[in-house]
Amino acid sequence: AYSRACIHKKIGGLNSRTQEPRKEELARAINELRQELRLSVNYIIDVINANPGLPHISRSNYYYQTHKLDKDSGNQKLMDRIKEIFLEHRQRYGYRRIYGQLRREDYEVNHKKVQRLMQKMGLFAISIRKKRKYSSYYGVQGKIKPDLIKRKFYAIIPNRHWFTDVTEFHLKDQKLY
Repeated sequence: AYSRACIHKKIGGLNSRTQEPRKEELARAINELRQELRLSVNYIIDVINANPGLPHISRSNYYYQTHKLDKDSGNQKLMDRIKEIFLEHRQRYGYRRIYGQLRREDYEVNHKKVQRLMQKMGLFAISIRKKRKYSSYYGVQGKIKPDLIKRKFYAIIPNRHWFTDVTEFHLKDQKLY
């Protein structure tokens, strides 16, 4: 009776946070219950599935999720080295550069594995992209207008010739004209 109440409380607590907890969260909670209460997986899953108020999980799905959780536990040494390289280069290395660095250090690892582990650890490189210089030139548009001034900017009377020039200044996060 005590164990059923503990199971109901733990799994019910998962249900209150969201509409339906993810299967990964359920598998993690079942593992915690196994260690706390020293019960079998079959018993815990039977109690969960017998209660209509709790989310259901099949045994096969539980074992699939636990295998998925354990997948990266053997990569702890590699994960530590990835984090060292990432911090050593001040968070400017993405997975491609870290993969190259690991290959130079004689690690036999796939770039997709490096990318997955970095995503799992929440390591994202700071990207600094150069902004392209603004150009309003679209190519030849229609007829080329004749040069009426012929580079003679001197006017005999005021308001005879009006000219304009647009200069663009790039500052930190803005443009000035």
